[in-house]
Amino acid sequence: MLGEICVQFRKIAWGVVAGAGVVLALTSTASASVAGATPEPVKPATPSGPAPSLVQEAGGARPVHGDHPTAPTSSIGIAGADRPAARPAGALATPQRGNGRYGPTNVPAGQDYQIWSYCPAGMVATGGGESNTSLGGITLHSSYALSDGSGWFVDVSNGSGAAVGVTVYSVCFSGLTSYKQTTQAAVGVYESGYEGHAGCPLGQAVGTGGWAGSYDEYINYMQTADNEGWIGFTRTAASTTPTLQVICADGFNRLQDFGWSGPNMAPGQDASVGGDCPAGTVLVSGGGGGSGVTNRIRVTDSYPTAQGWNVYAHNDSTLTDYPEAFVMCGS
Repeated sequence: MLGEICVQFRKIAWGVVAGAGVVLALTSTASASVAGATPEPVKPATPSGPAPSLVQEAGGARPVHGDHPTAPTSSIGIAGADRPAARPAGALATPQRGNGRYGPTNVPAGQDYQIWSYCPAGMVATGGGESNTSLGGITLHSSYALSDGSGWFVDVSNGSGAAVGVTVYSVCFSGLTSYKQTTQAAVGVYESGYEGHAGCPLGQAVGTGGWAGSYDEYINYMQTADNEGWIGFTRTAASTTPTLQVICADGFNRLQDFGWSGPNMAPGQDASVGGDCPAGTVLVSGGGGGSGVTNRIRVTDSYPTAQGWNVYAHNDSTLTDYPEAFVMCGS
């Protein structure tokens, strides 16, 4: 039932099960120049993101000084005529997808920023995330739908020594019914990890997000399945509790989730992993991070592509680990 909330631990280990999976191991650690050595890889420029026919180029950004939103809100940023309506007047026969995009926003070195993008008018957000121009420098602390569904919100910090361009994306649909968001505080599980699990009616979990309570916490990975929304966080010395958001809606004939495991990452390395929804389906949401709710893998980018999802992560630990990515696809 929608009101049924429970907490559990689950570690996922994906194989390539759908679409074209892409994995790339990178390193962001400086090294001495050696004759004949392979050059240090460079992260590709920030992608333009998905671009179907309907894209809303609107949103906002603001620097943060130690404060975090306690819950998703619909009151941030611009208002009035500049802000698209969150709900359609009448549902279409089938879901129709559009996208929101805002940025790139220039986040100065050492700064914390909140950035959001709005959906096209008449659409609600089922997923979203951010990409950036730094390899390992950005930390994604929060990523969730605004409370009225009108867009997507992220909370990032720039730990690098230079300004970084950050772009935020919303995956949006019209033609959905019974759109609702449920939230639940995450619960500690192991290795300073936090996890939450909140249920939707069968076949209604279209997306998930969550927010940290402090900048000592960050999202590890998110997952949805036909009847659940689930997220993992890690924390260091934080005394606040992160929160899960699950997005429930009707309108798709079928929802399917697919995932990919990335390459092993040595300490200090970065890696990329991602893939596409199968032909005949449409991207609904996605996410990614580490191989478990641990403090090893730090997500730096998690964002939609034209038909799938891509994740960049950094290994902050002294142990080898690997990143994961997943997509929720609808038909």
